[in-house]
Amino acid sequence: MPNDNLSRHPKPPNGKGLGPLGKAITWTCMTALFGLLQVWLILATSFVLVGESLSTNFDKLFLDGALLFFSIAIVSSLTIDHHLSQRTFQSDLFDKFMFTFFPVMILIVCVWLFTTCFGKQENELNFVFVQILECFIFFMALIYGFIVKISAFNQEACQ
Repeated sequence: MPNDNLSRHPKPPNGKGLGPLGKAITWTCMTALFGLLQVWLILATSFVLVGESLSTNFDKLFLDGALLFFSIAIVSSLTIDHHLSQRTFQSDLFDKFMFTFFPVMILIVCVWLFTTCFGKQENELNFVFVQILECFIFFMALIYGFIVKISAFNQEACQ
């Protein structure tokens, strides 16, 4: 007699039912959720336990460079993964842009912005500029990750 208990409980999802777009969206959301866990915990504990306003915590997060280092981690891990794998993309120019030029530019801007914020007093900074640039870098890193992953998942689906 077959084990009816196994047939009544479906297997947990493993991504095989998702297309490349669904996998890329899932990867992006899960990476942001778990990769920024420190940020979510700081915001939640400060708000709930300490009663600080969220704007005060956002100021600290921007000055500490949490989004910058998260962005560097995303871009560098995908770049290293690409260089260690056998994957290629549509064209050599696209490949050079995505895995050489863009990562180097993100790294340079992140290091410059962090050292600028680290070396100055808060009242010496154009804080709005810092926030806008960090958010821009963060969203560019997520878009970069999404593009790289959807391309990789597309190649995987074609095999």
